[in-house]
Amino acid sequence: LAGDALVTEEMKSLSEQLRSGDETPINELFAPTSAEWGDARSESEEPYHHLRQQIRAFTQAHMQASPTSQEIEDIFPTLRSLREALSTVGAQEADPSQHFIVWSDVVEACERITGWNQFSCETETGKFVLSVLLEAAEDPLPIPNADGDDKFDESPSWGKPAPRIDAAAGLTRLTRHETCINRIVLEAVLRLSLDPVPAVRYQALGNIGSLYHTMSETMWDILEHAALNESSRGVLQSTLHTLERLAGSYPDRATALVKAIYERTNTGAGAKEVRKACVSIFAGLYLYQDHPFSHEMILSITDKPGELHDENWQVMAAARDVLTLGSVTPSDDQQDAVRKRGWNVMLRATKSIHDALQNLQSQQDQTDQSKDRQEQVRNLYHLAESVAADLYFASGASDQTHNSEEVTEKHRRFFTEVGPLFDELSHFRHPGLVHYLVKTLAFLIPVDPTRVFKRIGQIVLNARGGGYQFEPSAIDLIVRIMERYLAEFRDVLREDEQCLQLLIEMLDGFVEVGWPSARRLAYRLEEIFY
Repeated sequence: LAGDALVTEEMKSLSEQLRSGDETPINELFAPTSAEWGDARSESEEPYHHLRQQIRAFTQAHMQASPTSQEIEDIFPTLRSLREALSTVGAQEADPSQHFIVWSDVVEACERITGWNQFSCETETGKFVLSVLLEAAEDPLPIPNADGDDKFDESPSWGKPAPRIDAAAGLTRLTRHETCINRIVLEAVLRLSLDPVPAVRYQALGNIGSLYHTMSETMWDILEHAALNESSRGVLQSTLHTLERLAGSYPDRATALVKAIYERTNTGAGAKEVRKACVSIFAGLYLYQDHPFSHEMILSITDKPGELHDENWQVMAAARDVLTLGSVTPSDDQQDAVRKRGWNVMLRATKSIHDALQNLQSQQDQTDQSKDRQEQVRNLYHLAESVAADLYFASGASDQTHNSEEVTEKHRRFFTEVGPLFDELSHFRHPGLVHYLVKTLAFLIPVDPTRVFKRIGQIVLNARGGGYQFEPSAIDLIVRIMERYLAEFRDVLREDEQCLQLLIEMLDGFVEVGWPSARRLAYRLEEIFY
């Protein structure tokens, strides 16, 4: 800087020193850098670092799996030593921020220990863990942040360290052990389930099912309060996880609370995920237990595909999982009933989609091209295509390891049971949907070459109105199918006049478009009669 640009006396003095050649003053930091904060340790602090490394290794190793008795026995002395070190007045006064981070490590490790099935609050380890978690339940962090609630509802997550969140998970989980149930613990769990921070409530309500083993009525009271009053959609997702685990044994009681959540959660961040979780419970209870109320809910949802797009998608996803349930021989009446309900759901949903599309198209005129109507049509076609995709994956056609020549009894049963749904889907002309159907049928050719070819022909000819013959992927697939019939199932085309006529009509459609591969194949048709 030029000399006349200097303003303060300190800078003018420094400038004089530099010009005079005197030694440059030593730079002194006014505060530690972020890299040094909490990291630069004296020799007396080194044991903290060593102990923390052990604890963090234990915590990381048991994020999903519960620790064993030996692992807990090995880490306990470290936890006890570190907590004793933290309890001294000097430890906290030396560096409050570092003290809090270390304390949070202890709390998190104790939370992991609560996953141990043989846990008991009467042992030395159990008493230690319980005391740490009860203390952490009173920790001021995390603090409420209303601005972040919508983000949490959309995608529940939180940062670390946050002792009260770990305390909510650990203490609630401990309530499954009789030795840990007392007034202090129950009051802490209840308080945490009503905590002002959604992430704390999320952990408490997600683990509140632990009370089922010790105080089930208290558990139901807490769940009922959440179902009727909880405002956070993120916390409701956690509540529904608990209700889903209980629904199989208590369908009536669980669905009453799920219905309350479903009916009052329509808008806001995370509402879509909440409603899908509710529908998943209804679908599971109907499919596997034929639960009357859940059946009614599923029917009401599948009857409104335009209004309830996401909910219908969830219903069909559940139904797809049971389309191949059960062995063929010997058969299982219960599993057969579940599978039949799955097919019925798929068929009813598909008919509703078709009816909704026809209704929209009948009402539409040249002046009605609103974005809302276009969006409804797109959503309905996406739903219909998802049904076709579900059949493709359920059939096994997507399994690259499967030998396409191997025909099993399950394949035969699938082809028989899918018939009514194929009939309904053949009304749609959307190229993406049609392509899934043809790929599925191509996989099923060995099951019944004649019937499969007739279905392929009917679907492809009907799809000409939707432009399927213009799709490059369509001509590739159809040519492969026809070449396979010429090579392996020539007698089908030679002996069944309907199949031969379908072959010619399909090929004509692709030839008219101008596909060279279709024209080349047309010159080979005489091979049928060799």
